[in-house]
Amino acid sequence: MSTRLVITLKDKLDFIESLLIPSYNPRYKLDTPEKRDDWMRDEAIATHWDEGISAELIKRFGTVDSLEKAKGELEKVEILLEKADEKERKQATATGPPLIPPNPPAVRKAVFERPEKSASVIKNSYPDVYDVFGHVCRAGTYVPNSRIRDMLHYNPPQETVQYLADCFARGLQYADTYKPIADGSETMLIDPNLQFVLNCLVVNHGENRCAVTKLVTSGSVLCKKFISTMPGRKKQRVLIGSEVKGVEASIEECYSQCTTVCGDAAFELLRSGLKLEDCVIPGFMMAGTVCQFCAVYLIHDMFPVMVALSNVLCTIGTIEEQREIAVWHLRLVDHAQRTVNLLGRAQAPLDMSLVPSLAQLNVEHMFLKPVRPVYKNRSGDNDACRTMSTRSAQLNHIMRMYELMRKSCPDLEPDSENTIVLFPVGVLSMPSESVKESKGIFELIKKVCVEEGFEENDLFFSPIIVFPLLRDWRVDKPPEKLHSSYMAELDKAIAFMNTGTIAHMDLRPANIMWQERDGNAVIMKIIDFELSVIFSHSICPEWIEIIVSTHDYRYPFRVGDEQRRQLAEERHNLFFGKAIQDWLNSPTERFREFMLNNGQGIVEEIFQTANEKI
Repeated sequence: MSTRLVITLKDKLDFIESLLIPSYNPRYKLDTPEKRDDWMRDEAIATHWDEGISAELIKRFGTVDSLEKAKGELEKVEILLEKADEKERKQATATGPPLIPPNPPAVRKAVFERPEKSASVIKNSYPDVYDVFGHVCRAGTYVPNSRIRDMLHYNPPQETVQYLADCFARGLQYADTYKPIADGSETMLIDPNLQFVLNCLVVNHGENRCAVTKLVTSGSVLCKKFISTMPGRKKQRVLIGSEVKGVEASIEECYSQCTTVCGDAAFELLRSGLKLEDCVIPGFMMAGTVCQFCAVYLIHDMFPVMVALSNVLCTIGTIEEQREIAVWHLRLVDHAQRTVNLLGRAQAPLDMSLVPSLAQLNVEHMFLKPVRPVYKNRSGDNDACRTMSTRSAQLNHIMRMYELMRKSCPDLEPDSENTIVLFPVGVLSMPSESVKESKGIFELIKKVCVEEGFEENDLFFSPIIVFPLLRDWRVDKPPEKLHSSYMAELDKAIAFMNTGTIAHMDLRPANIMWQERDGNAVIMKIIDFELSVIFSHSICPEWIEIIVSTHDYRYPFRVGDEQRRQLAEERHNLFFGKAIQDWLNSPTERFREFMLNNGQGIVEEIFQTANEKI
């Protein structure tokens, strides 16, 4: 921040403070983040004042009527700005051109600054600080990291699982009381529980069961450390993160802190010489008597992303739940052992100056896609909770589509160039613009998404799915010499989706990216599964109604379809395949124009063919 801006901010706040103090009215106090956000949007105060000053004013004075009166005195305050600007121009003329170039190169990276308070105590006073970690993909969704997938696939011996489950029935600790727990719940619960697992393994399988043999606390009760027994390495490393809340909390309250704890540990693995994709830290979270297992991995450059690996399990629940908890403890210990082995083979530790000291997001090679509702809410309801939950549900639906396709092909490598579907690399949350710690992340995501054509309204409480950026790929009509290769690739894509039992529902040229190879062939990537539906599942009737009422013949629906139950099936993928094939053979360049003239006929042909097969 320049000297001029510091002076301006002080002058402005001092001037407004003299106006506001006498007019304090507690009836209009903006005492919750929701009230402050709503008021700032409704009054559009950001169009008059710098956003940071607006937030500072609300924080200091917190009344609507006070700020309204101050807005009326804005002209007086602007005089200070004009004088400061004039003074700066004169100084610039005297000293030559400014040091900062007039058009600096675009920066596509930002950091999440470390908050002054930890996530465990920040909830009541600063509830939005960690909202950049607010959206978490749940169990059963696609996981981009191969080490996490290996952990999911690890099946420990059943006799060990049963032994641990029997031990848990007698020895697992949890916070099922409203009374305070001495020395912090995490110290008193997570330590003994994980140590209990290791002790059981040692007793049952001998000390050579795993090299990770002892659990200790760090200087902070917020972070628990497994000590690796690697020769020549004395530094303690966090291999499993943890977080515990009391019986009054939900498991979701553990997410933000567990992300930061596990993220810090993953940063240390990167600094120790592990590859970015190998820097994975699993976590164990408890809230009352329920628990959940998660993992945090890093995306470029060094930004933590959490995924939930298990459903929420009750420690005193069914026998099946206790066995599932035992399985997950064994998976965590096995993963820790593998991390120890990787550290033993790691290259020399990285130069600390080359590794960011804070969580840094670099979107130079990424495409950011906000998750939007399937159809617009016609009631105009902007309730934040409704918006958040709707988009979270949509996020998990989309990520389950990717997981179904991945599982349908066991040998599939999602990040391979030859994979015909573009798989995501992670999920972010759009942070609040008023939080200084994530201000850089907010501005970066907003800038990149708006440049890609998304509306700012699409970003409100929205999860952001991150994809690899495909440079120099095309979505237009290929030249005639490539038609056969293009359709061959599209047929492969349709067969792939049919095998995964997924109806894409929006398989138009704009979502078919292709690139020419070897002069007469193409490679293809199918994108945007936002509207996709699992075979035999119902298609949203409100969406069908919109498609039919707008005569959008890019979709396989006709008049009357919105009034009966519709199920997704192979026919919907075949419709788009037929439509694109006919478009390629037509002289029309624009697909939408072609469908306006021919779409209804293709719809009828597909329906007739389907009925003949029945």
